[in-house]
Amino acid sequence: MYRTGDRVRRLADGALEYLGRVDGQVKIRGFRVEPGEVEAALLRHPRVREAAVVAQEIGDTHRLVAYLVGDPGDDPAAFLRDSLPDHLVPSAFVTLPALPTTPNGKLDRRALPEPTWHADEHVPRAPAWRRRSRRSGPTSSASTGSARGTTSSPPAAIPS
Repeated sequence: MYRTGDRVRRLADGALEYLGRVDGQVKIRGFRVEPGEVEAALLRHPRVREAAVVAQEIGDTHRLVAYLVGDPGDDPAAFLRDSLPDHLVPSAFVTLPALPTTPNGKLDRRALPEPTWHADEHVPRAPAWRRRSRRSGPTSSASTGSARGTTSSPPAAIPS
């Protein structure tokens, strides 16, 4: 056995029951996402005092939602696109007067309000090379005919 970051428990019949992650890591459109990384990028904005990022399940997909305290301006997503890849930019931004906290002073994620989703809202997709590799399987330099280390094609997909 090795540490994966997954929390499990052993049932009486010997089966393992998945309980979640030890850390905040989530999977969004096939990418492993650490919400803390997005929060740190949001906190670099000069007018954002506090930030929390959570993954919410909408239908059969997960989307990132950012909760902000402060006035990030008209388009906080544009600010994030300057420093983060597209899959780390939240699909929704909710501005609050203060982030809800538990009696212990920690962020109360259950008390965060639901964002308003719009049908025309942009949901970033996985890059085209990632969608192709899922359909056709991993690629290697031998299958593309390019010499090792000189290929311009993206890396093979990471198994989910």
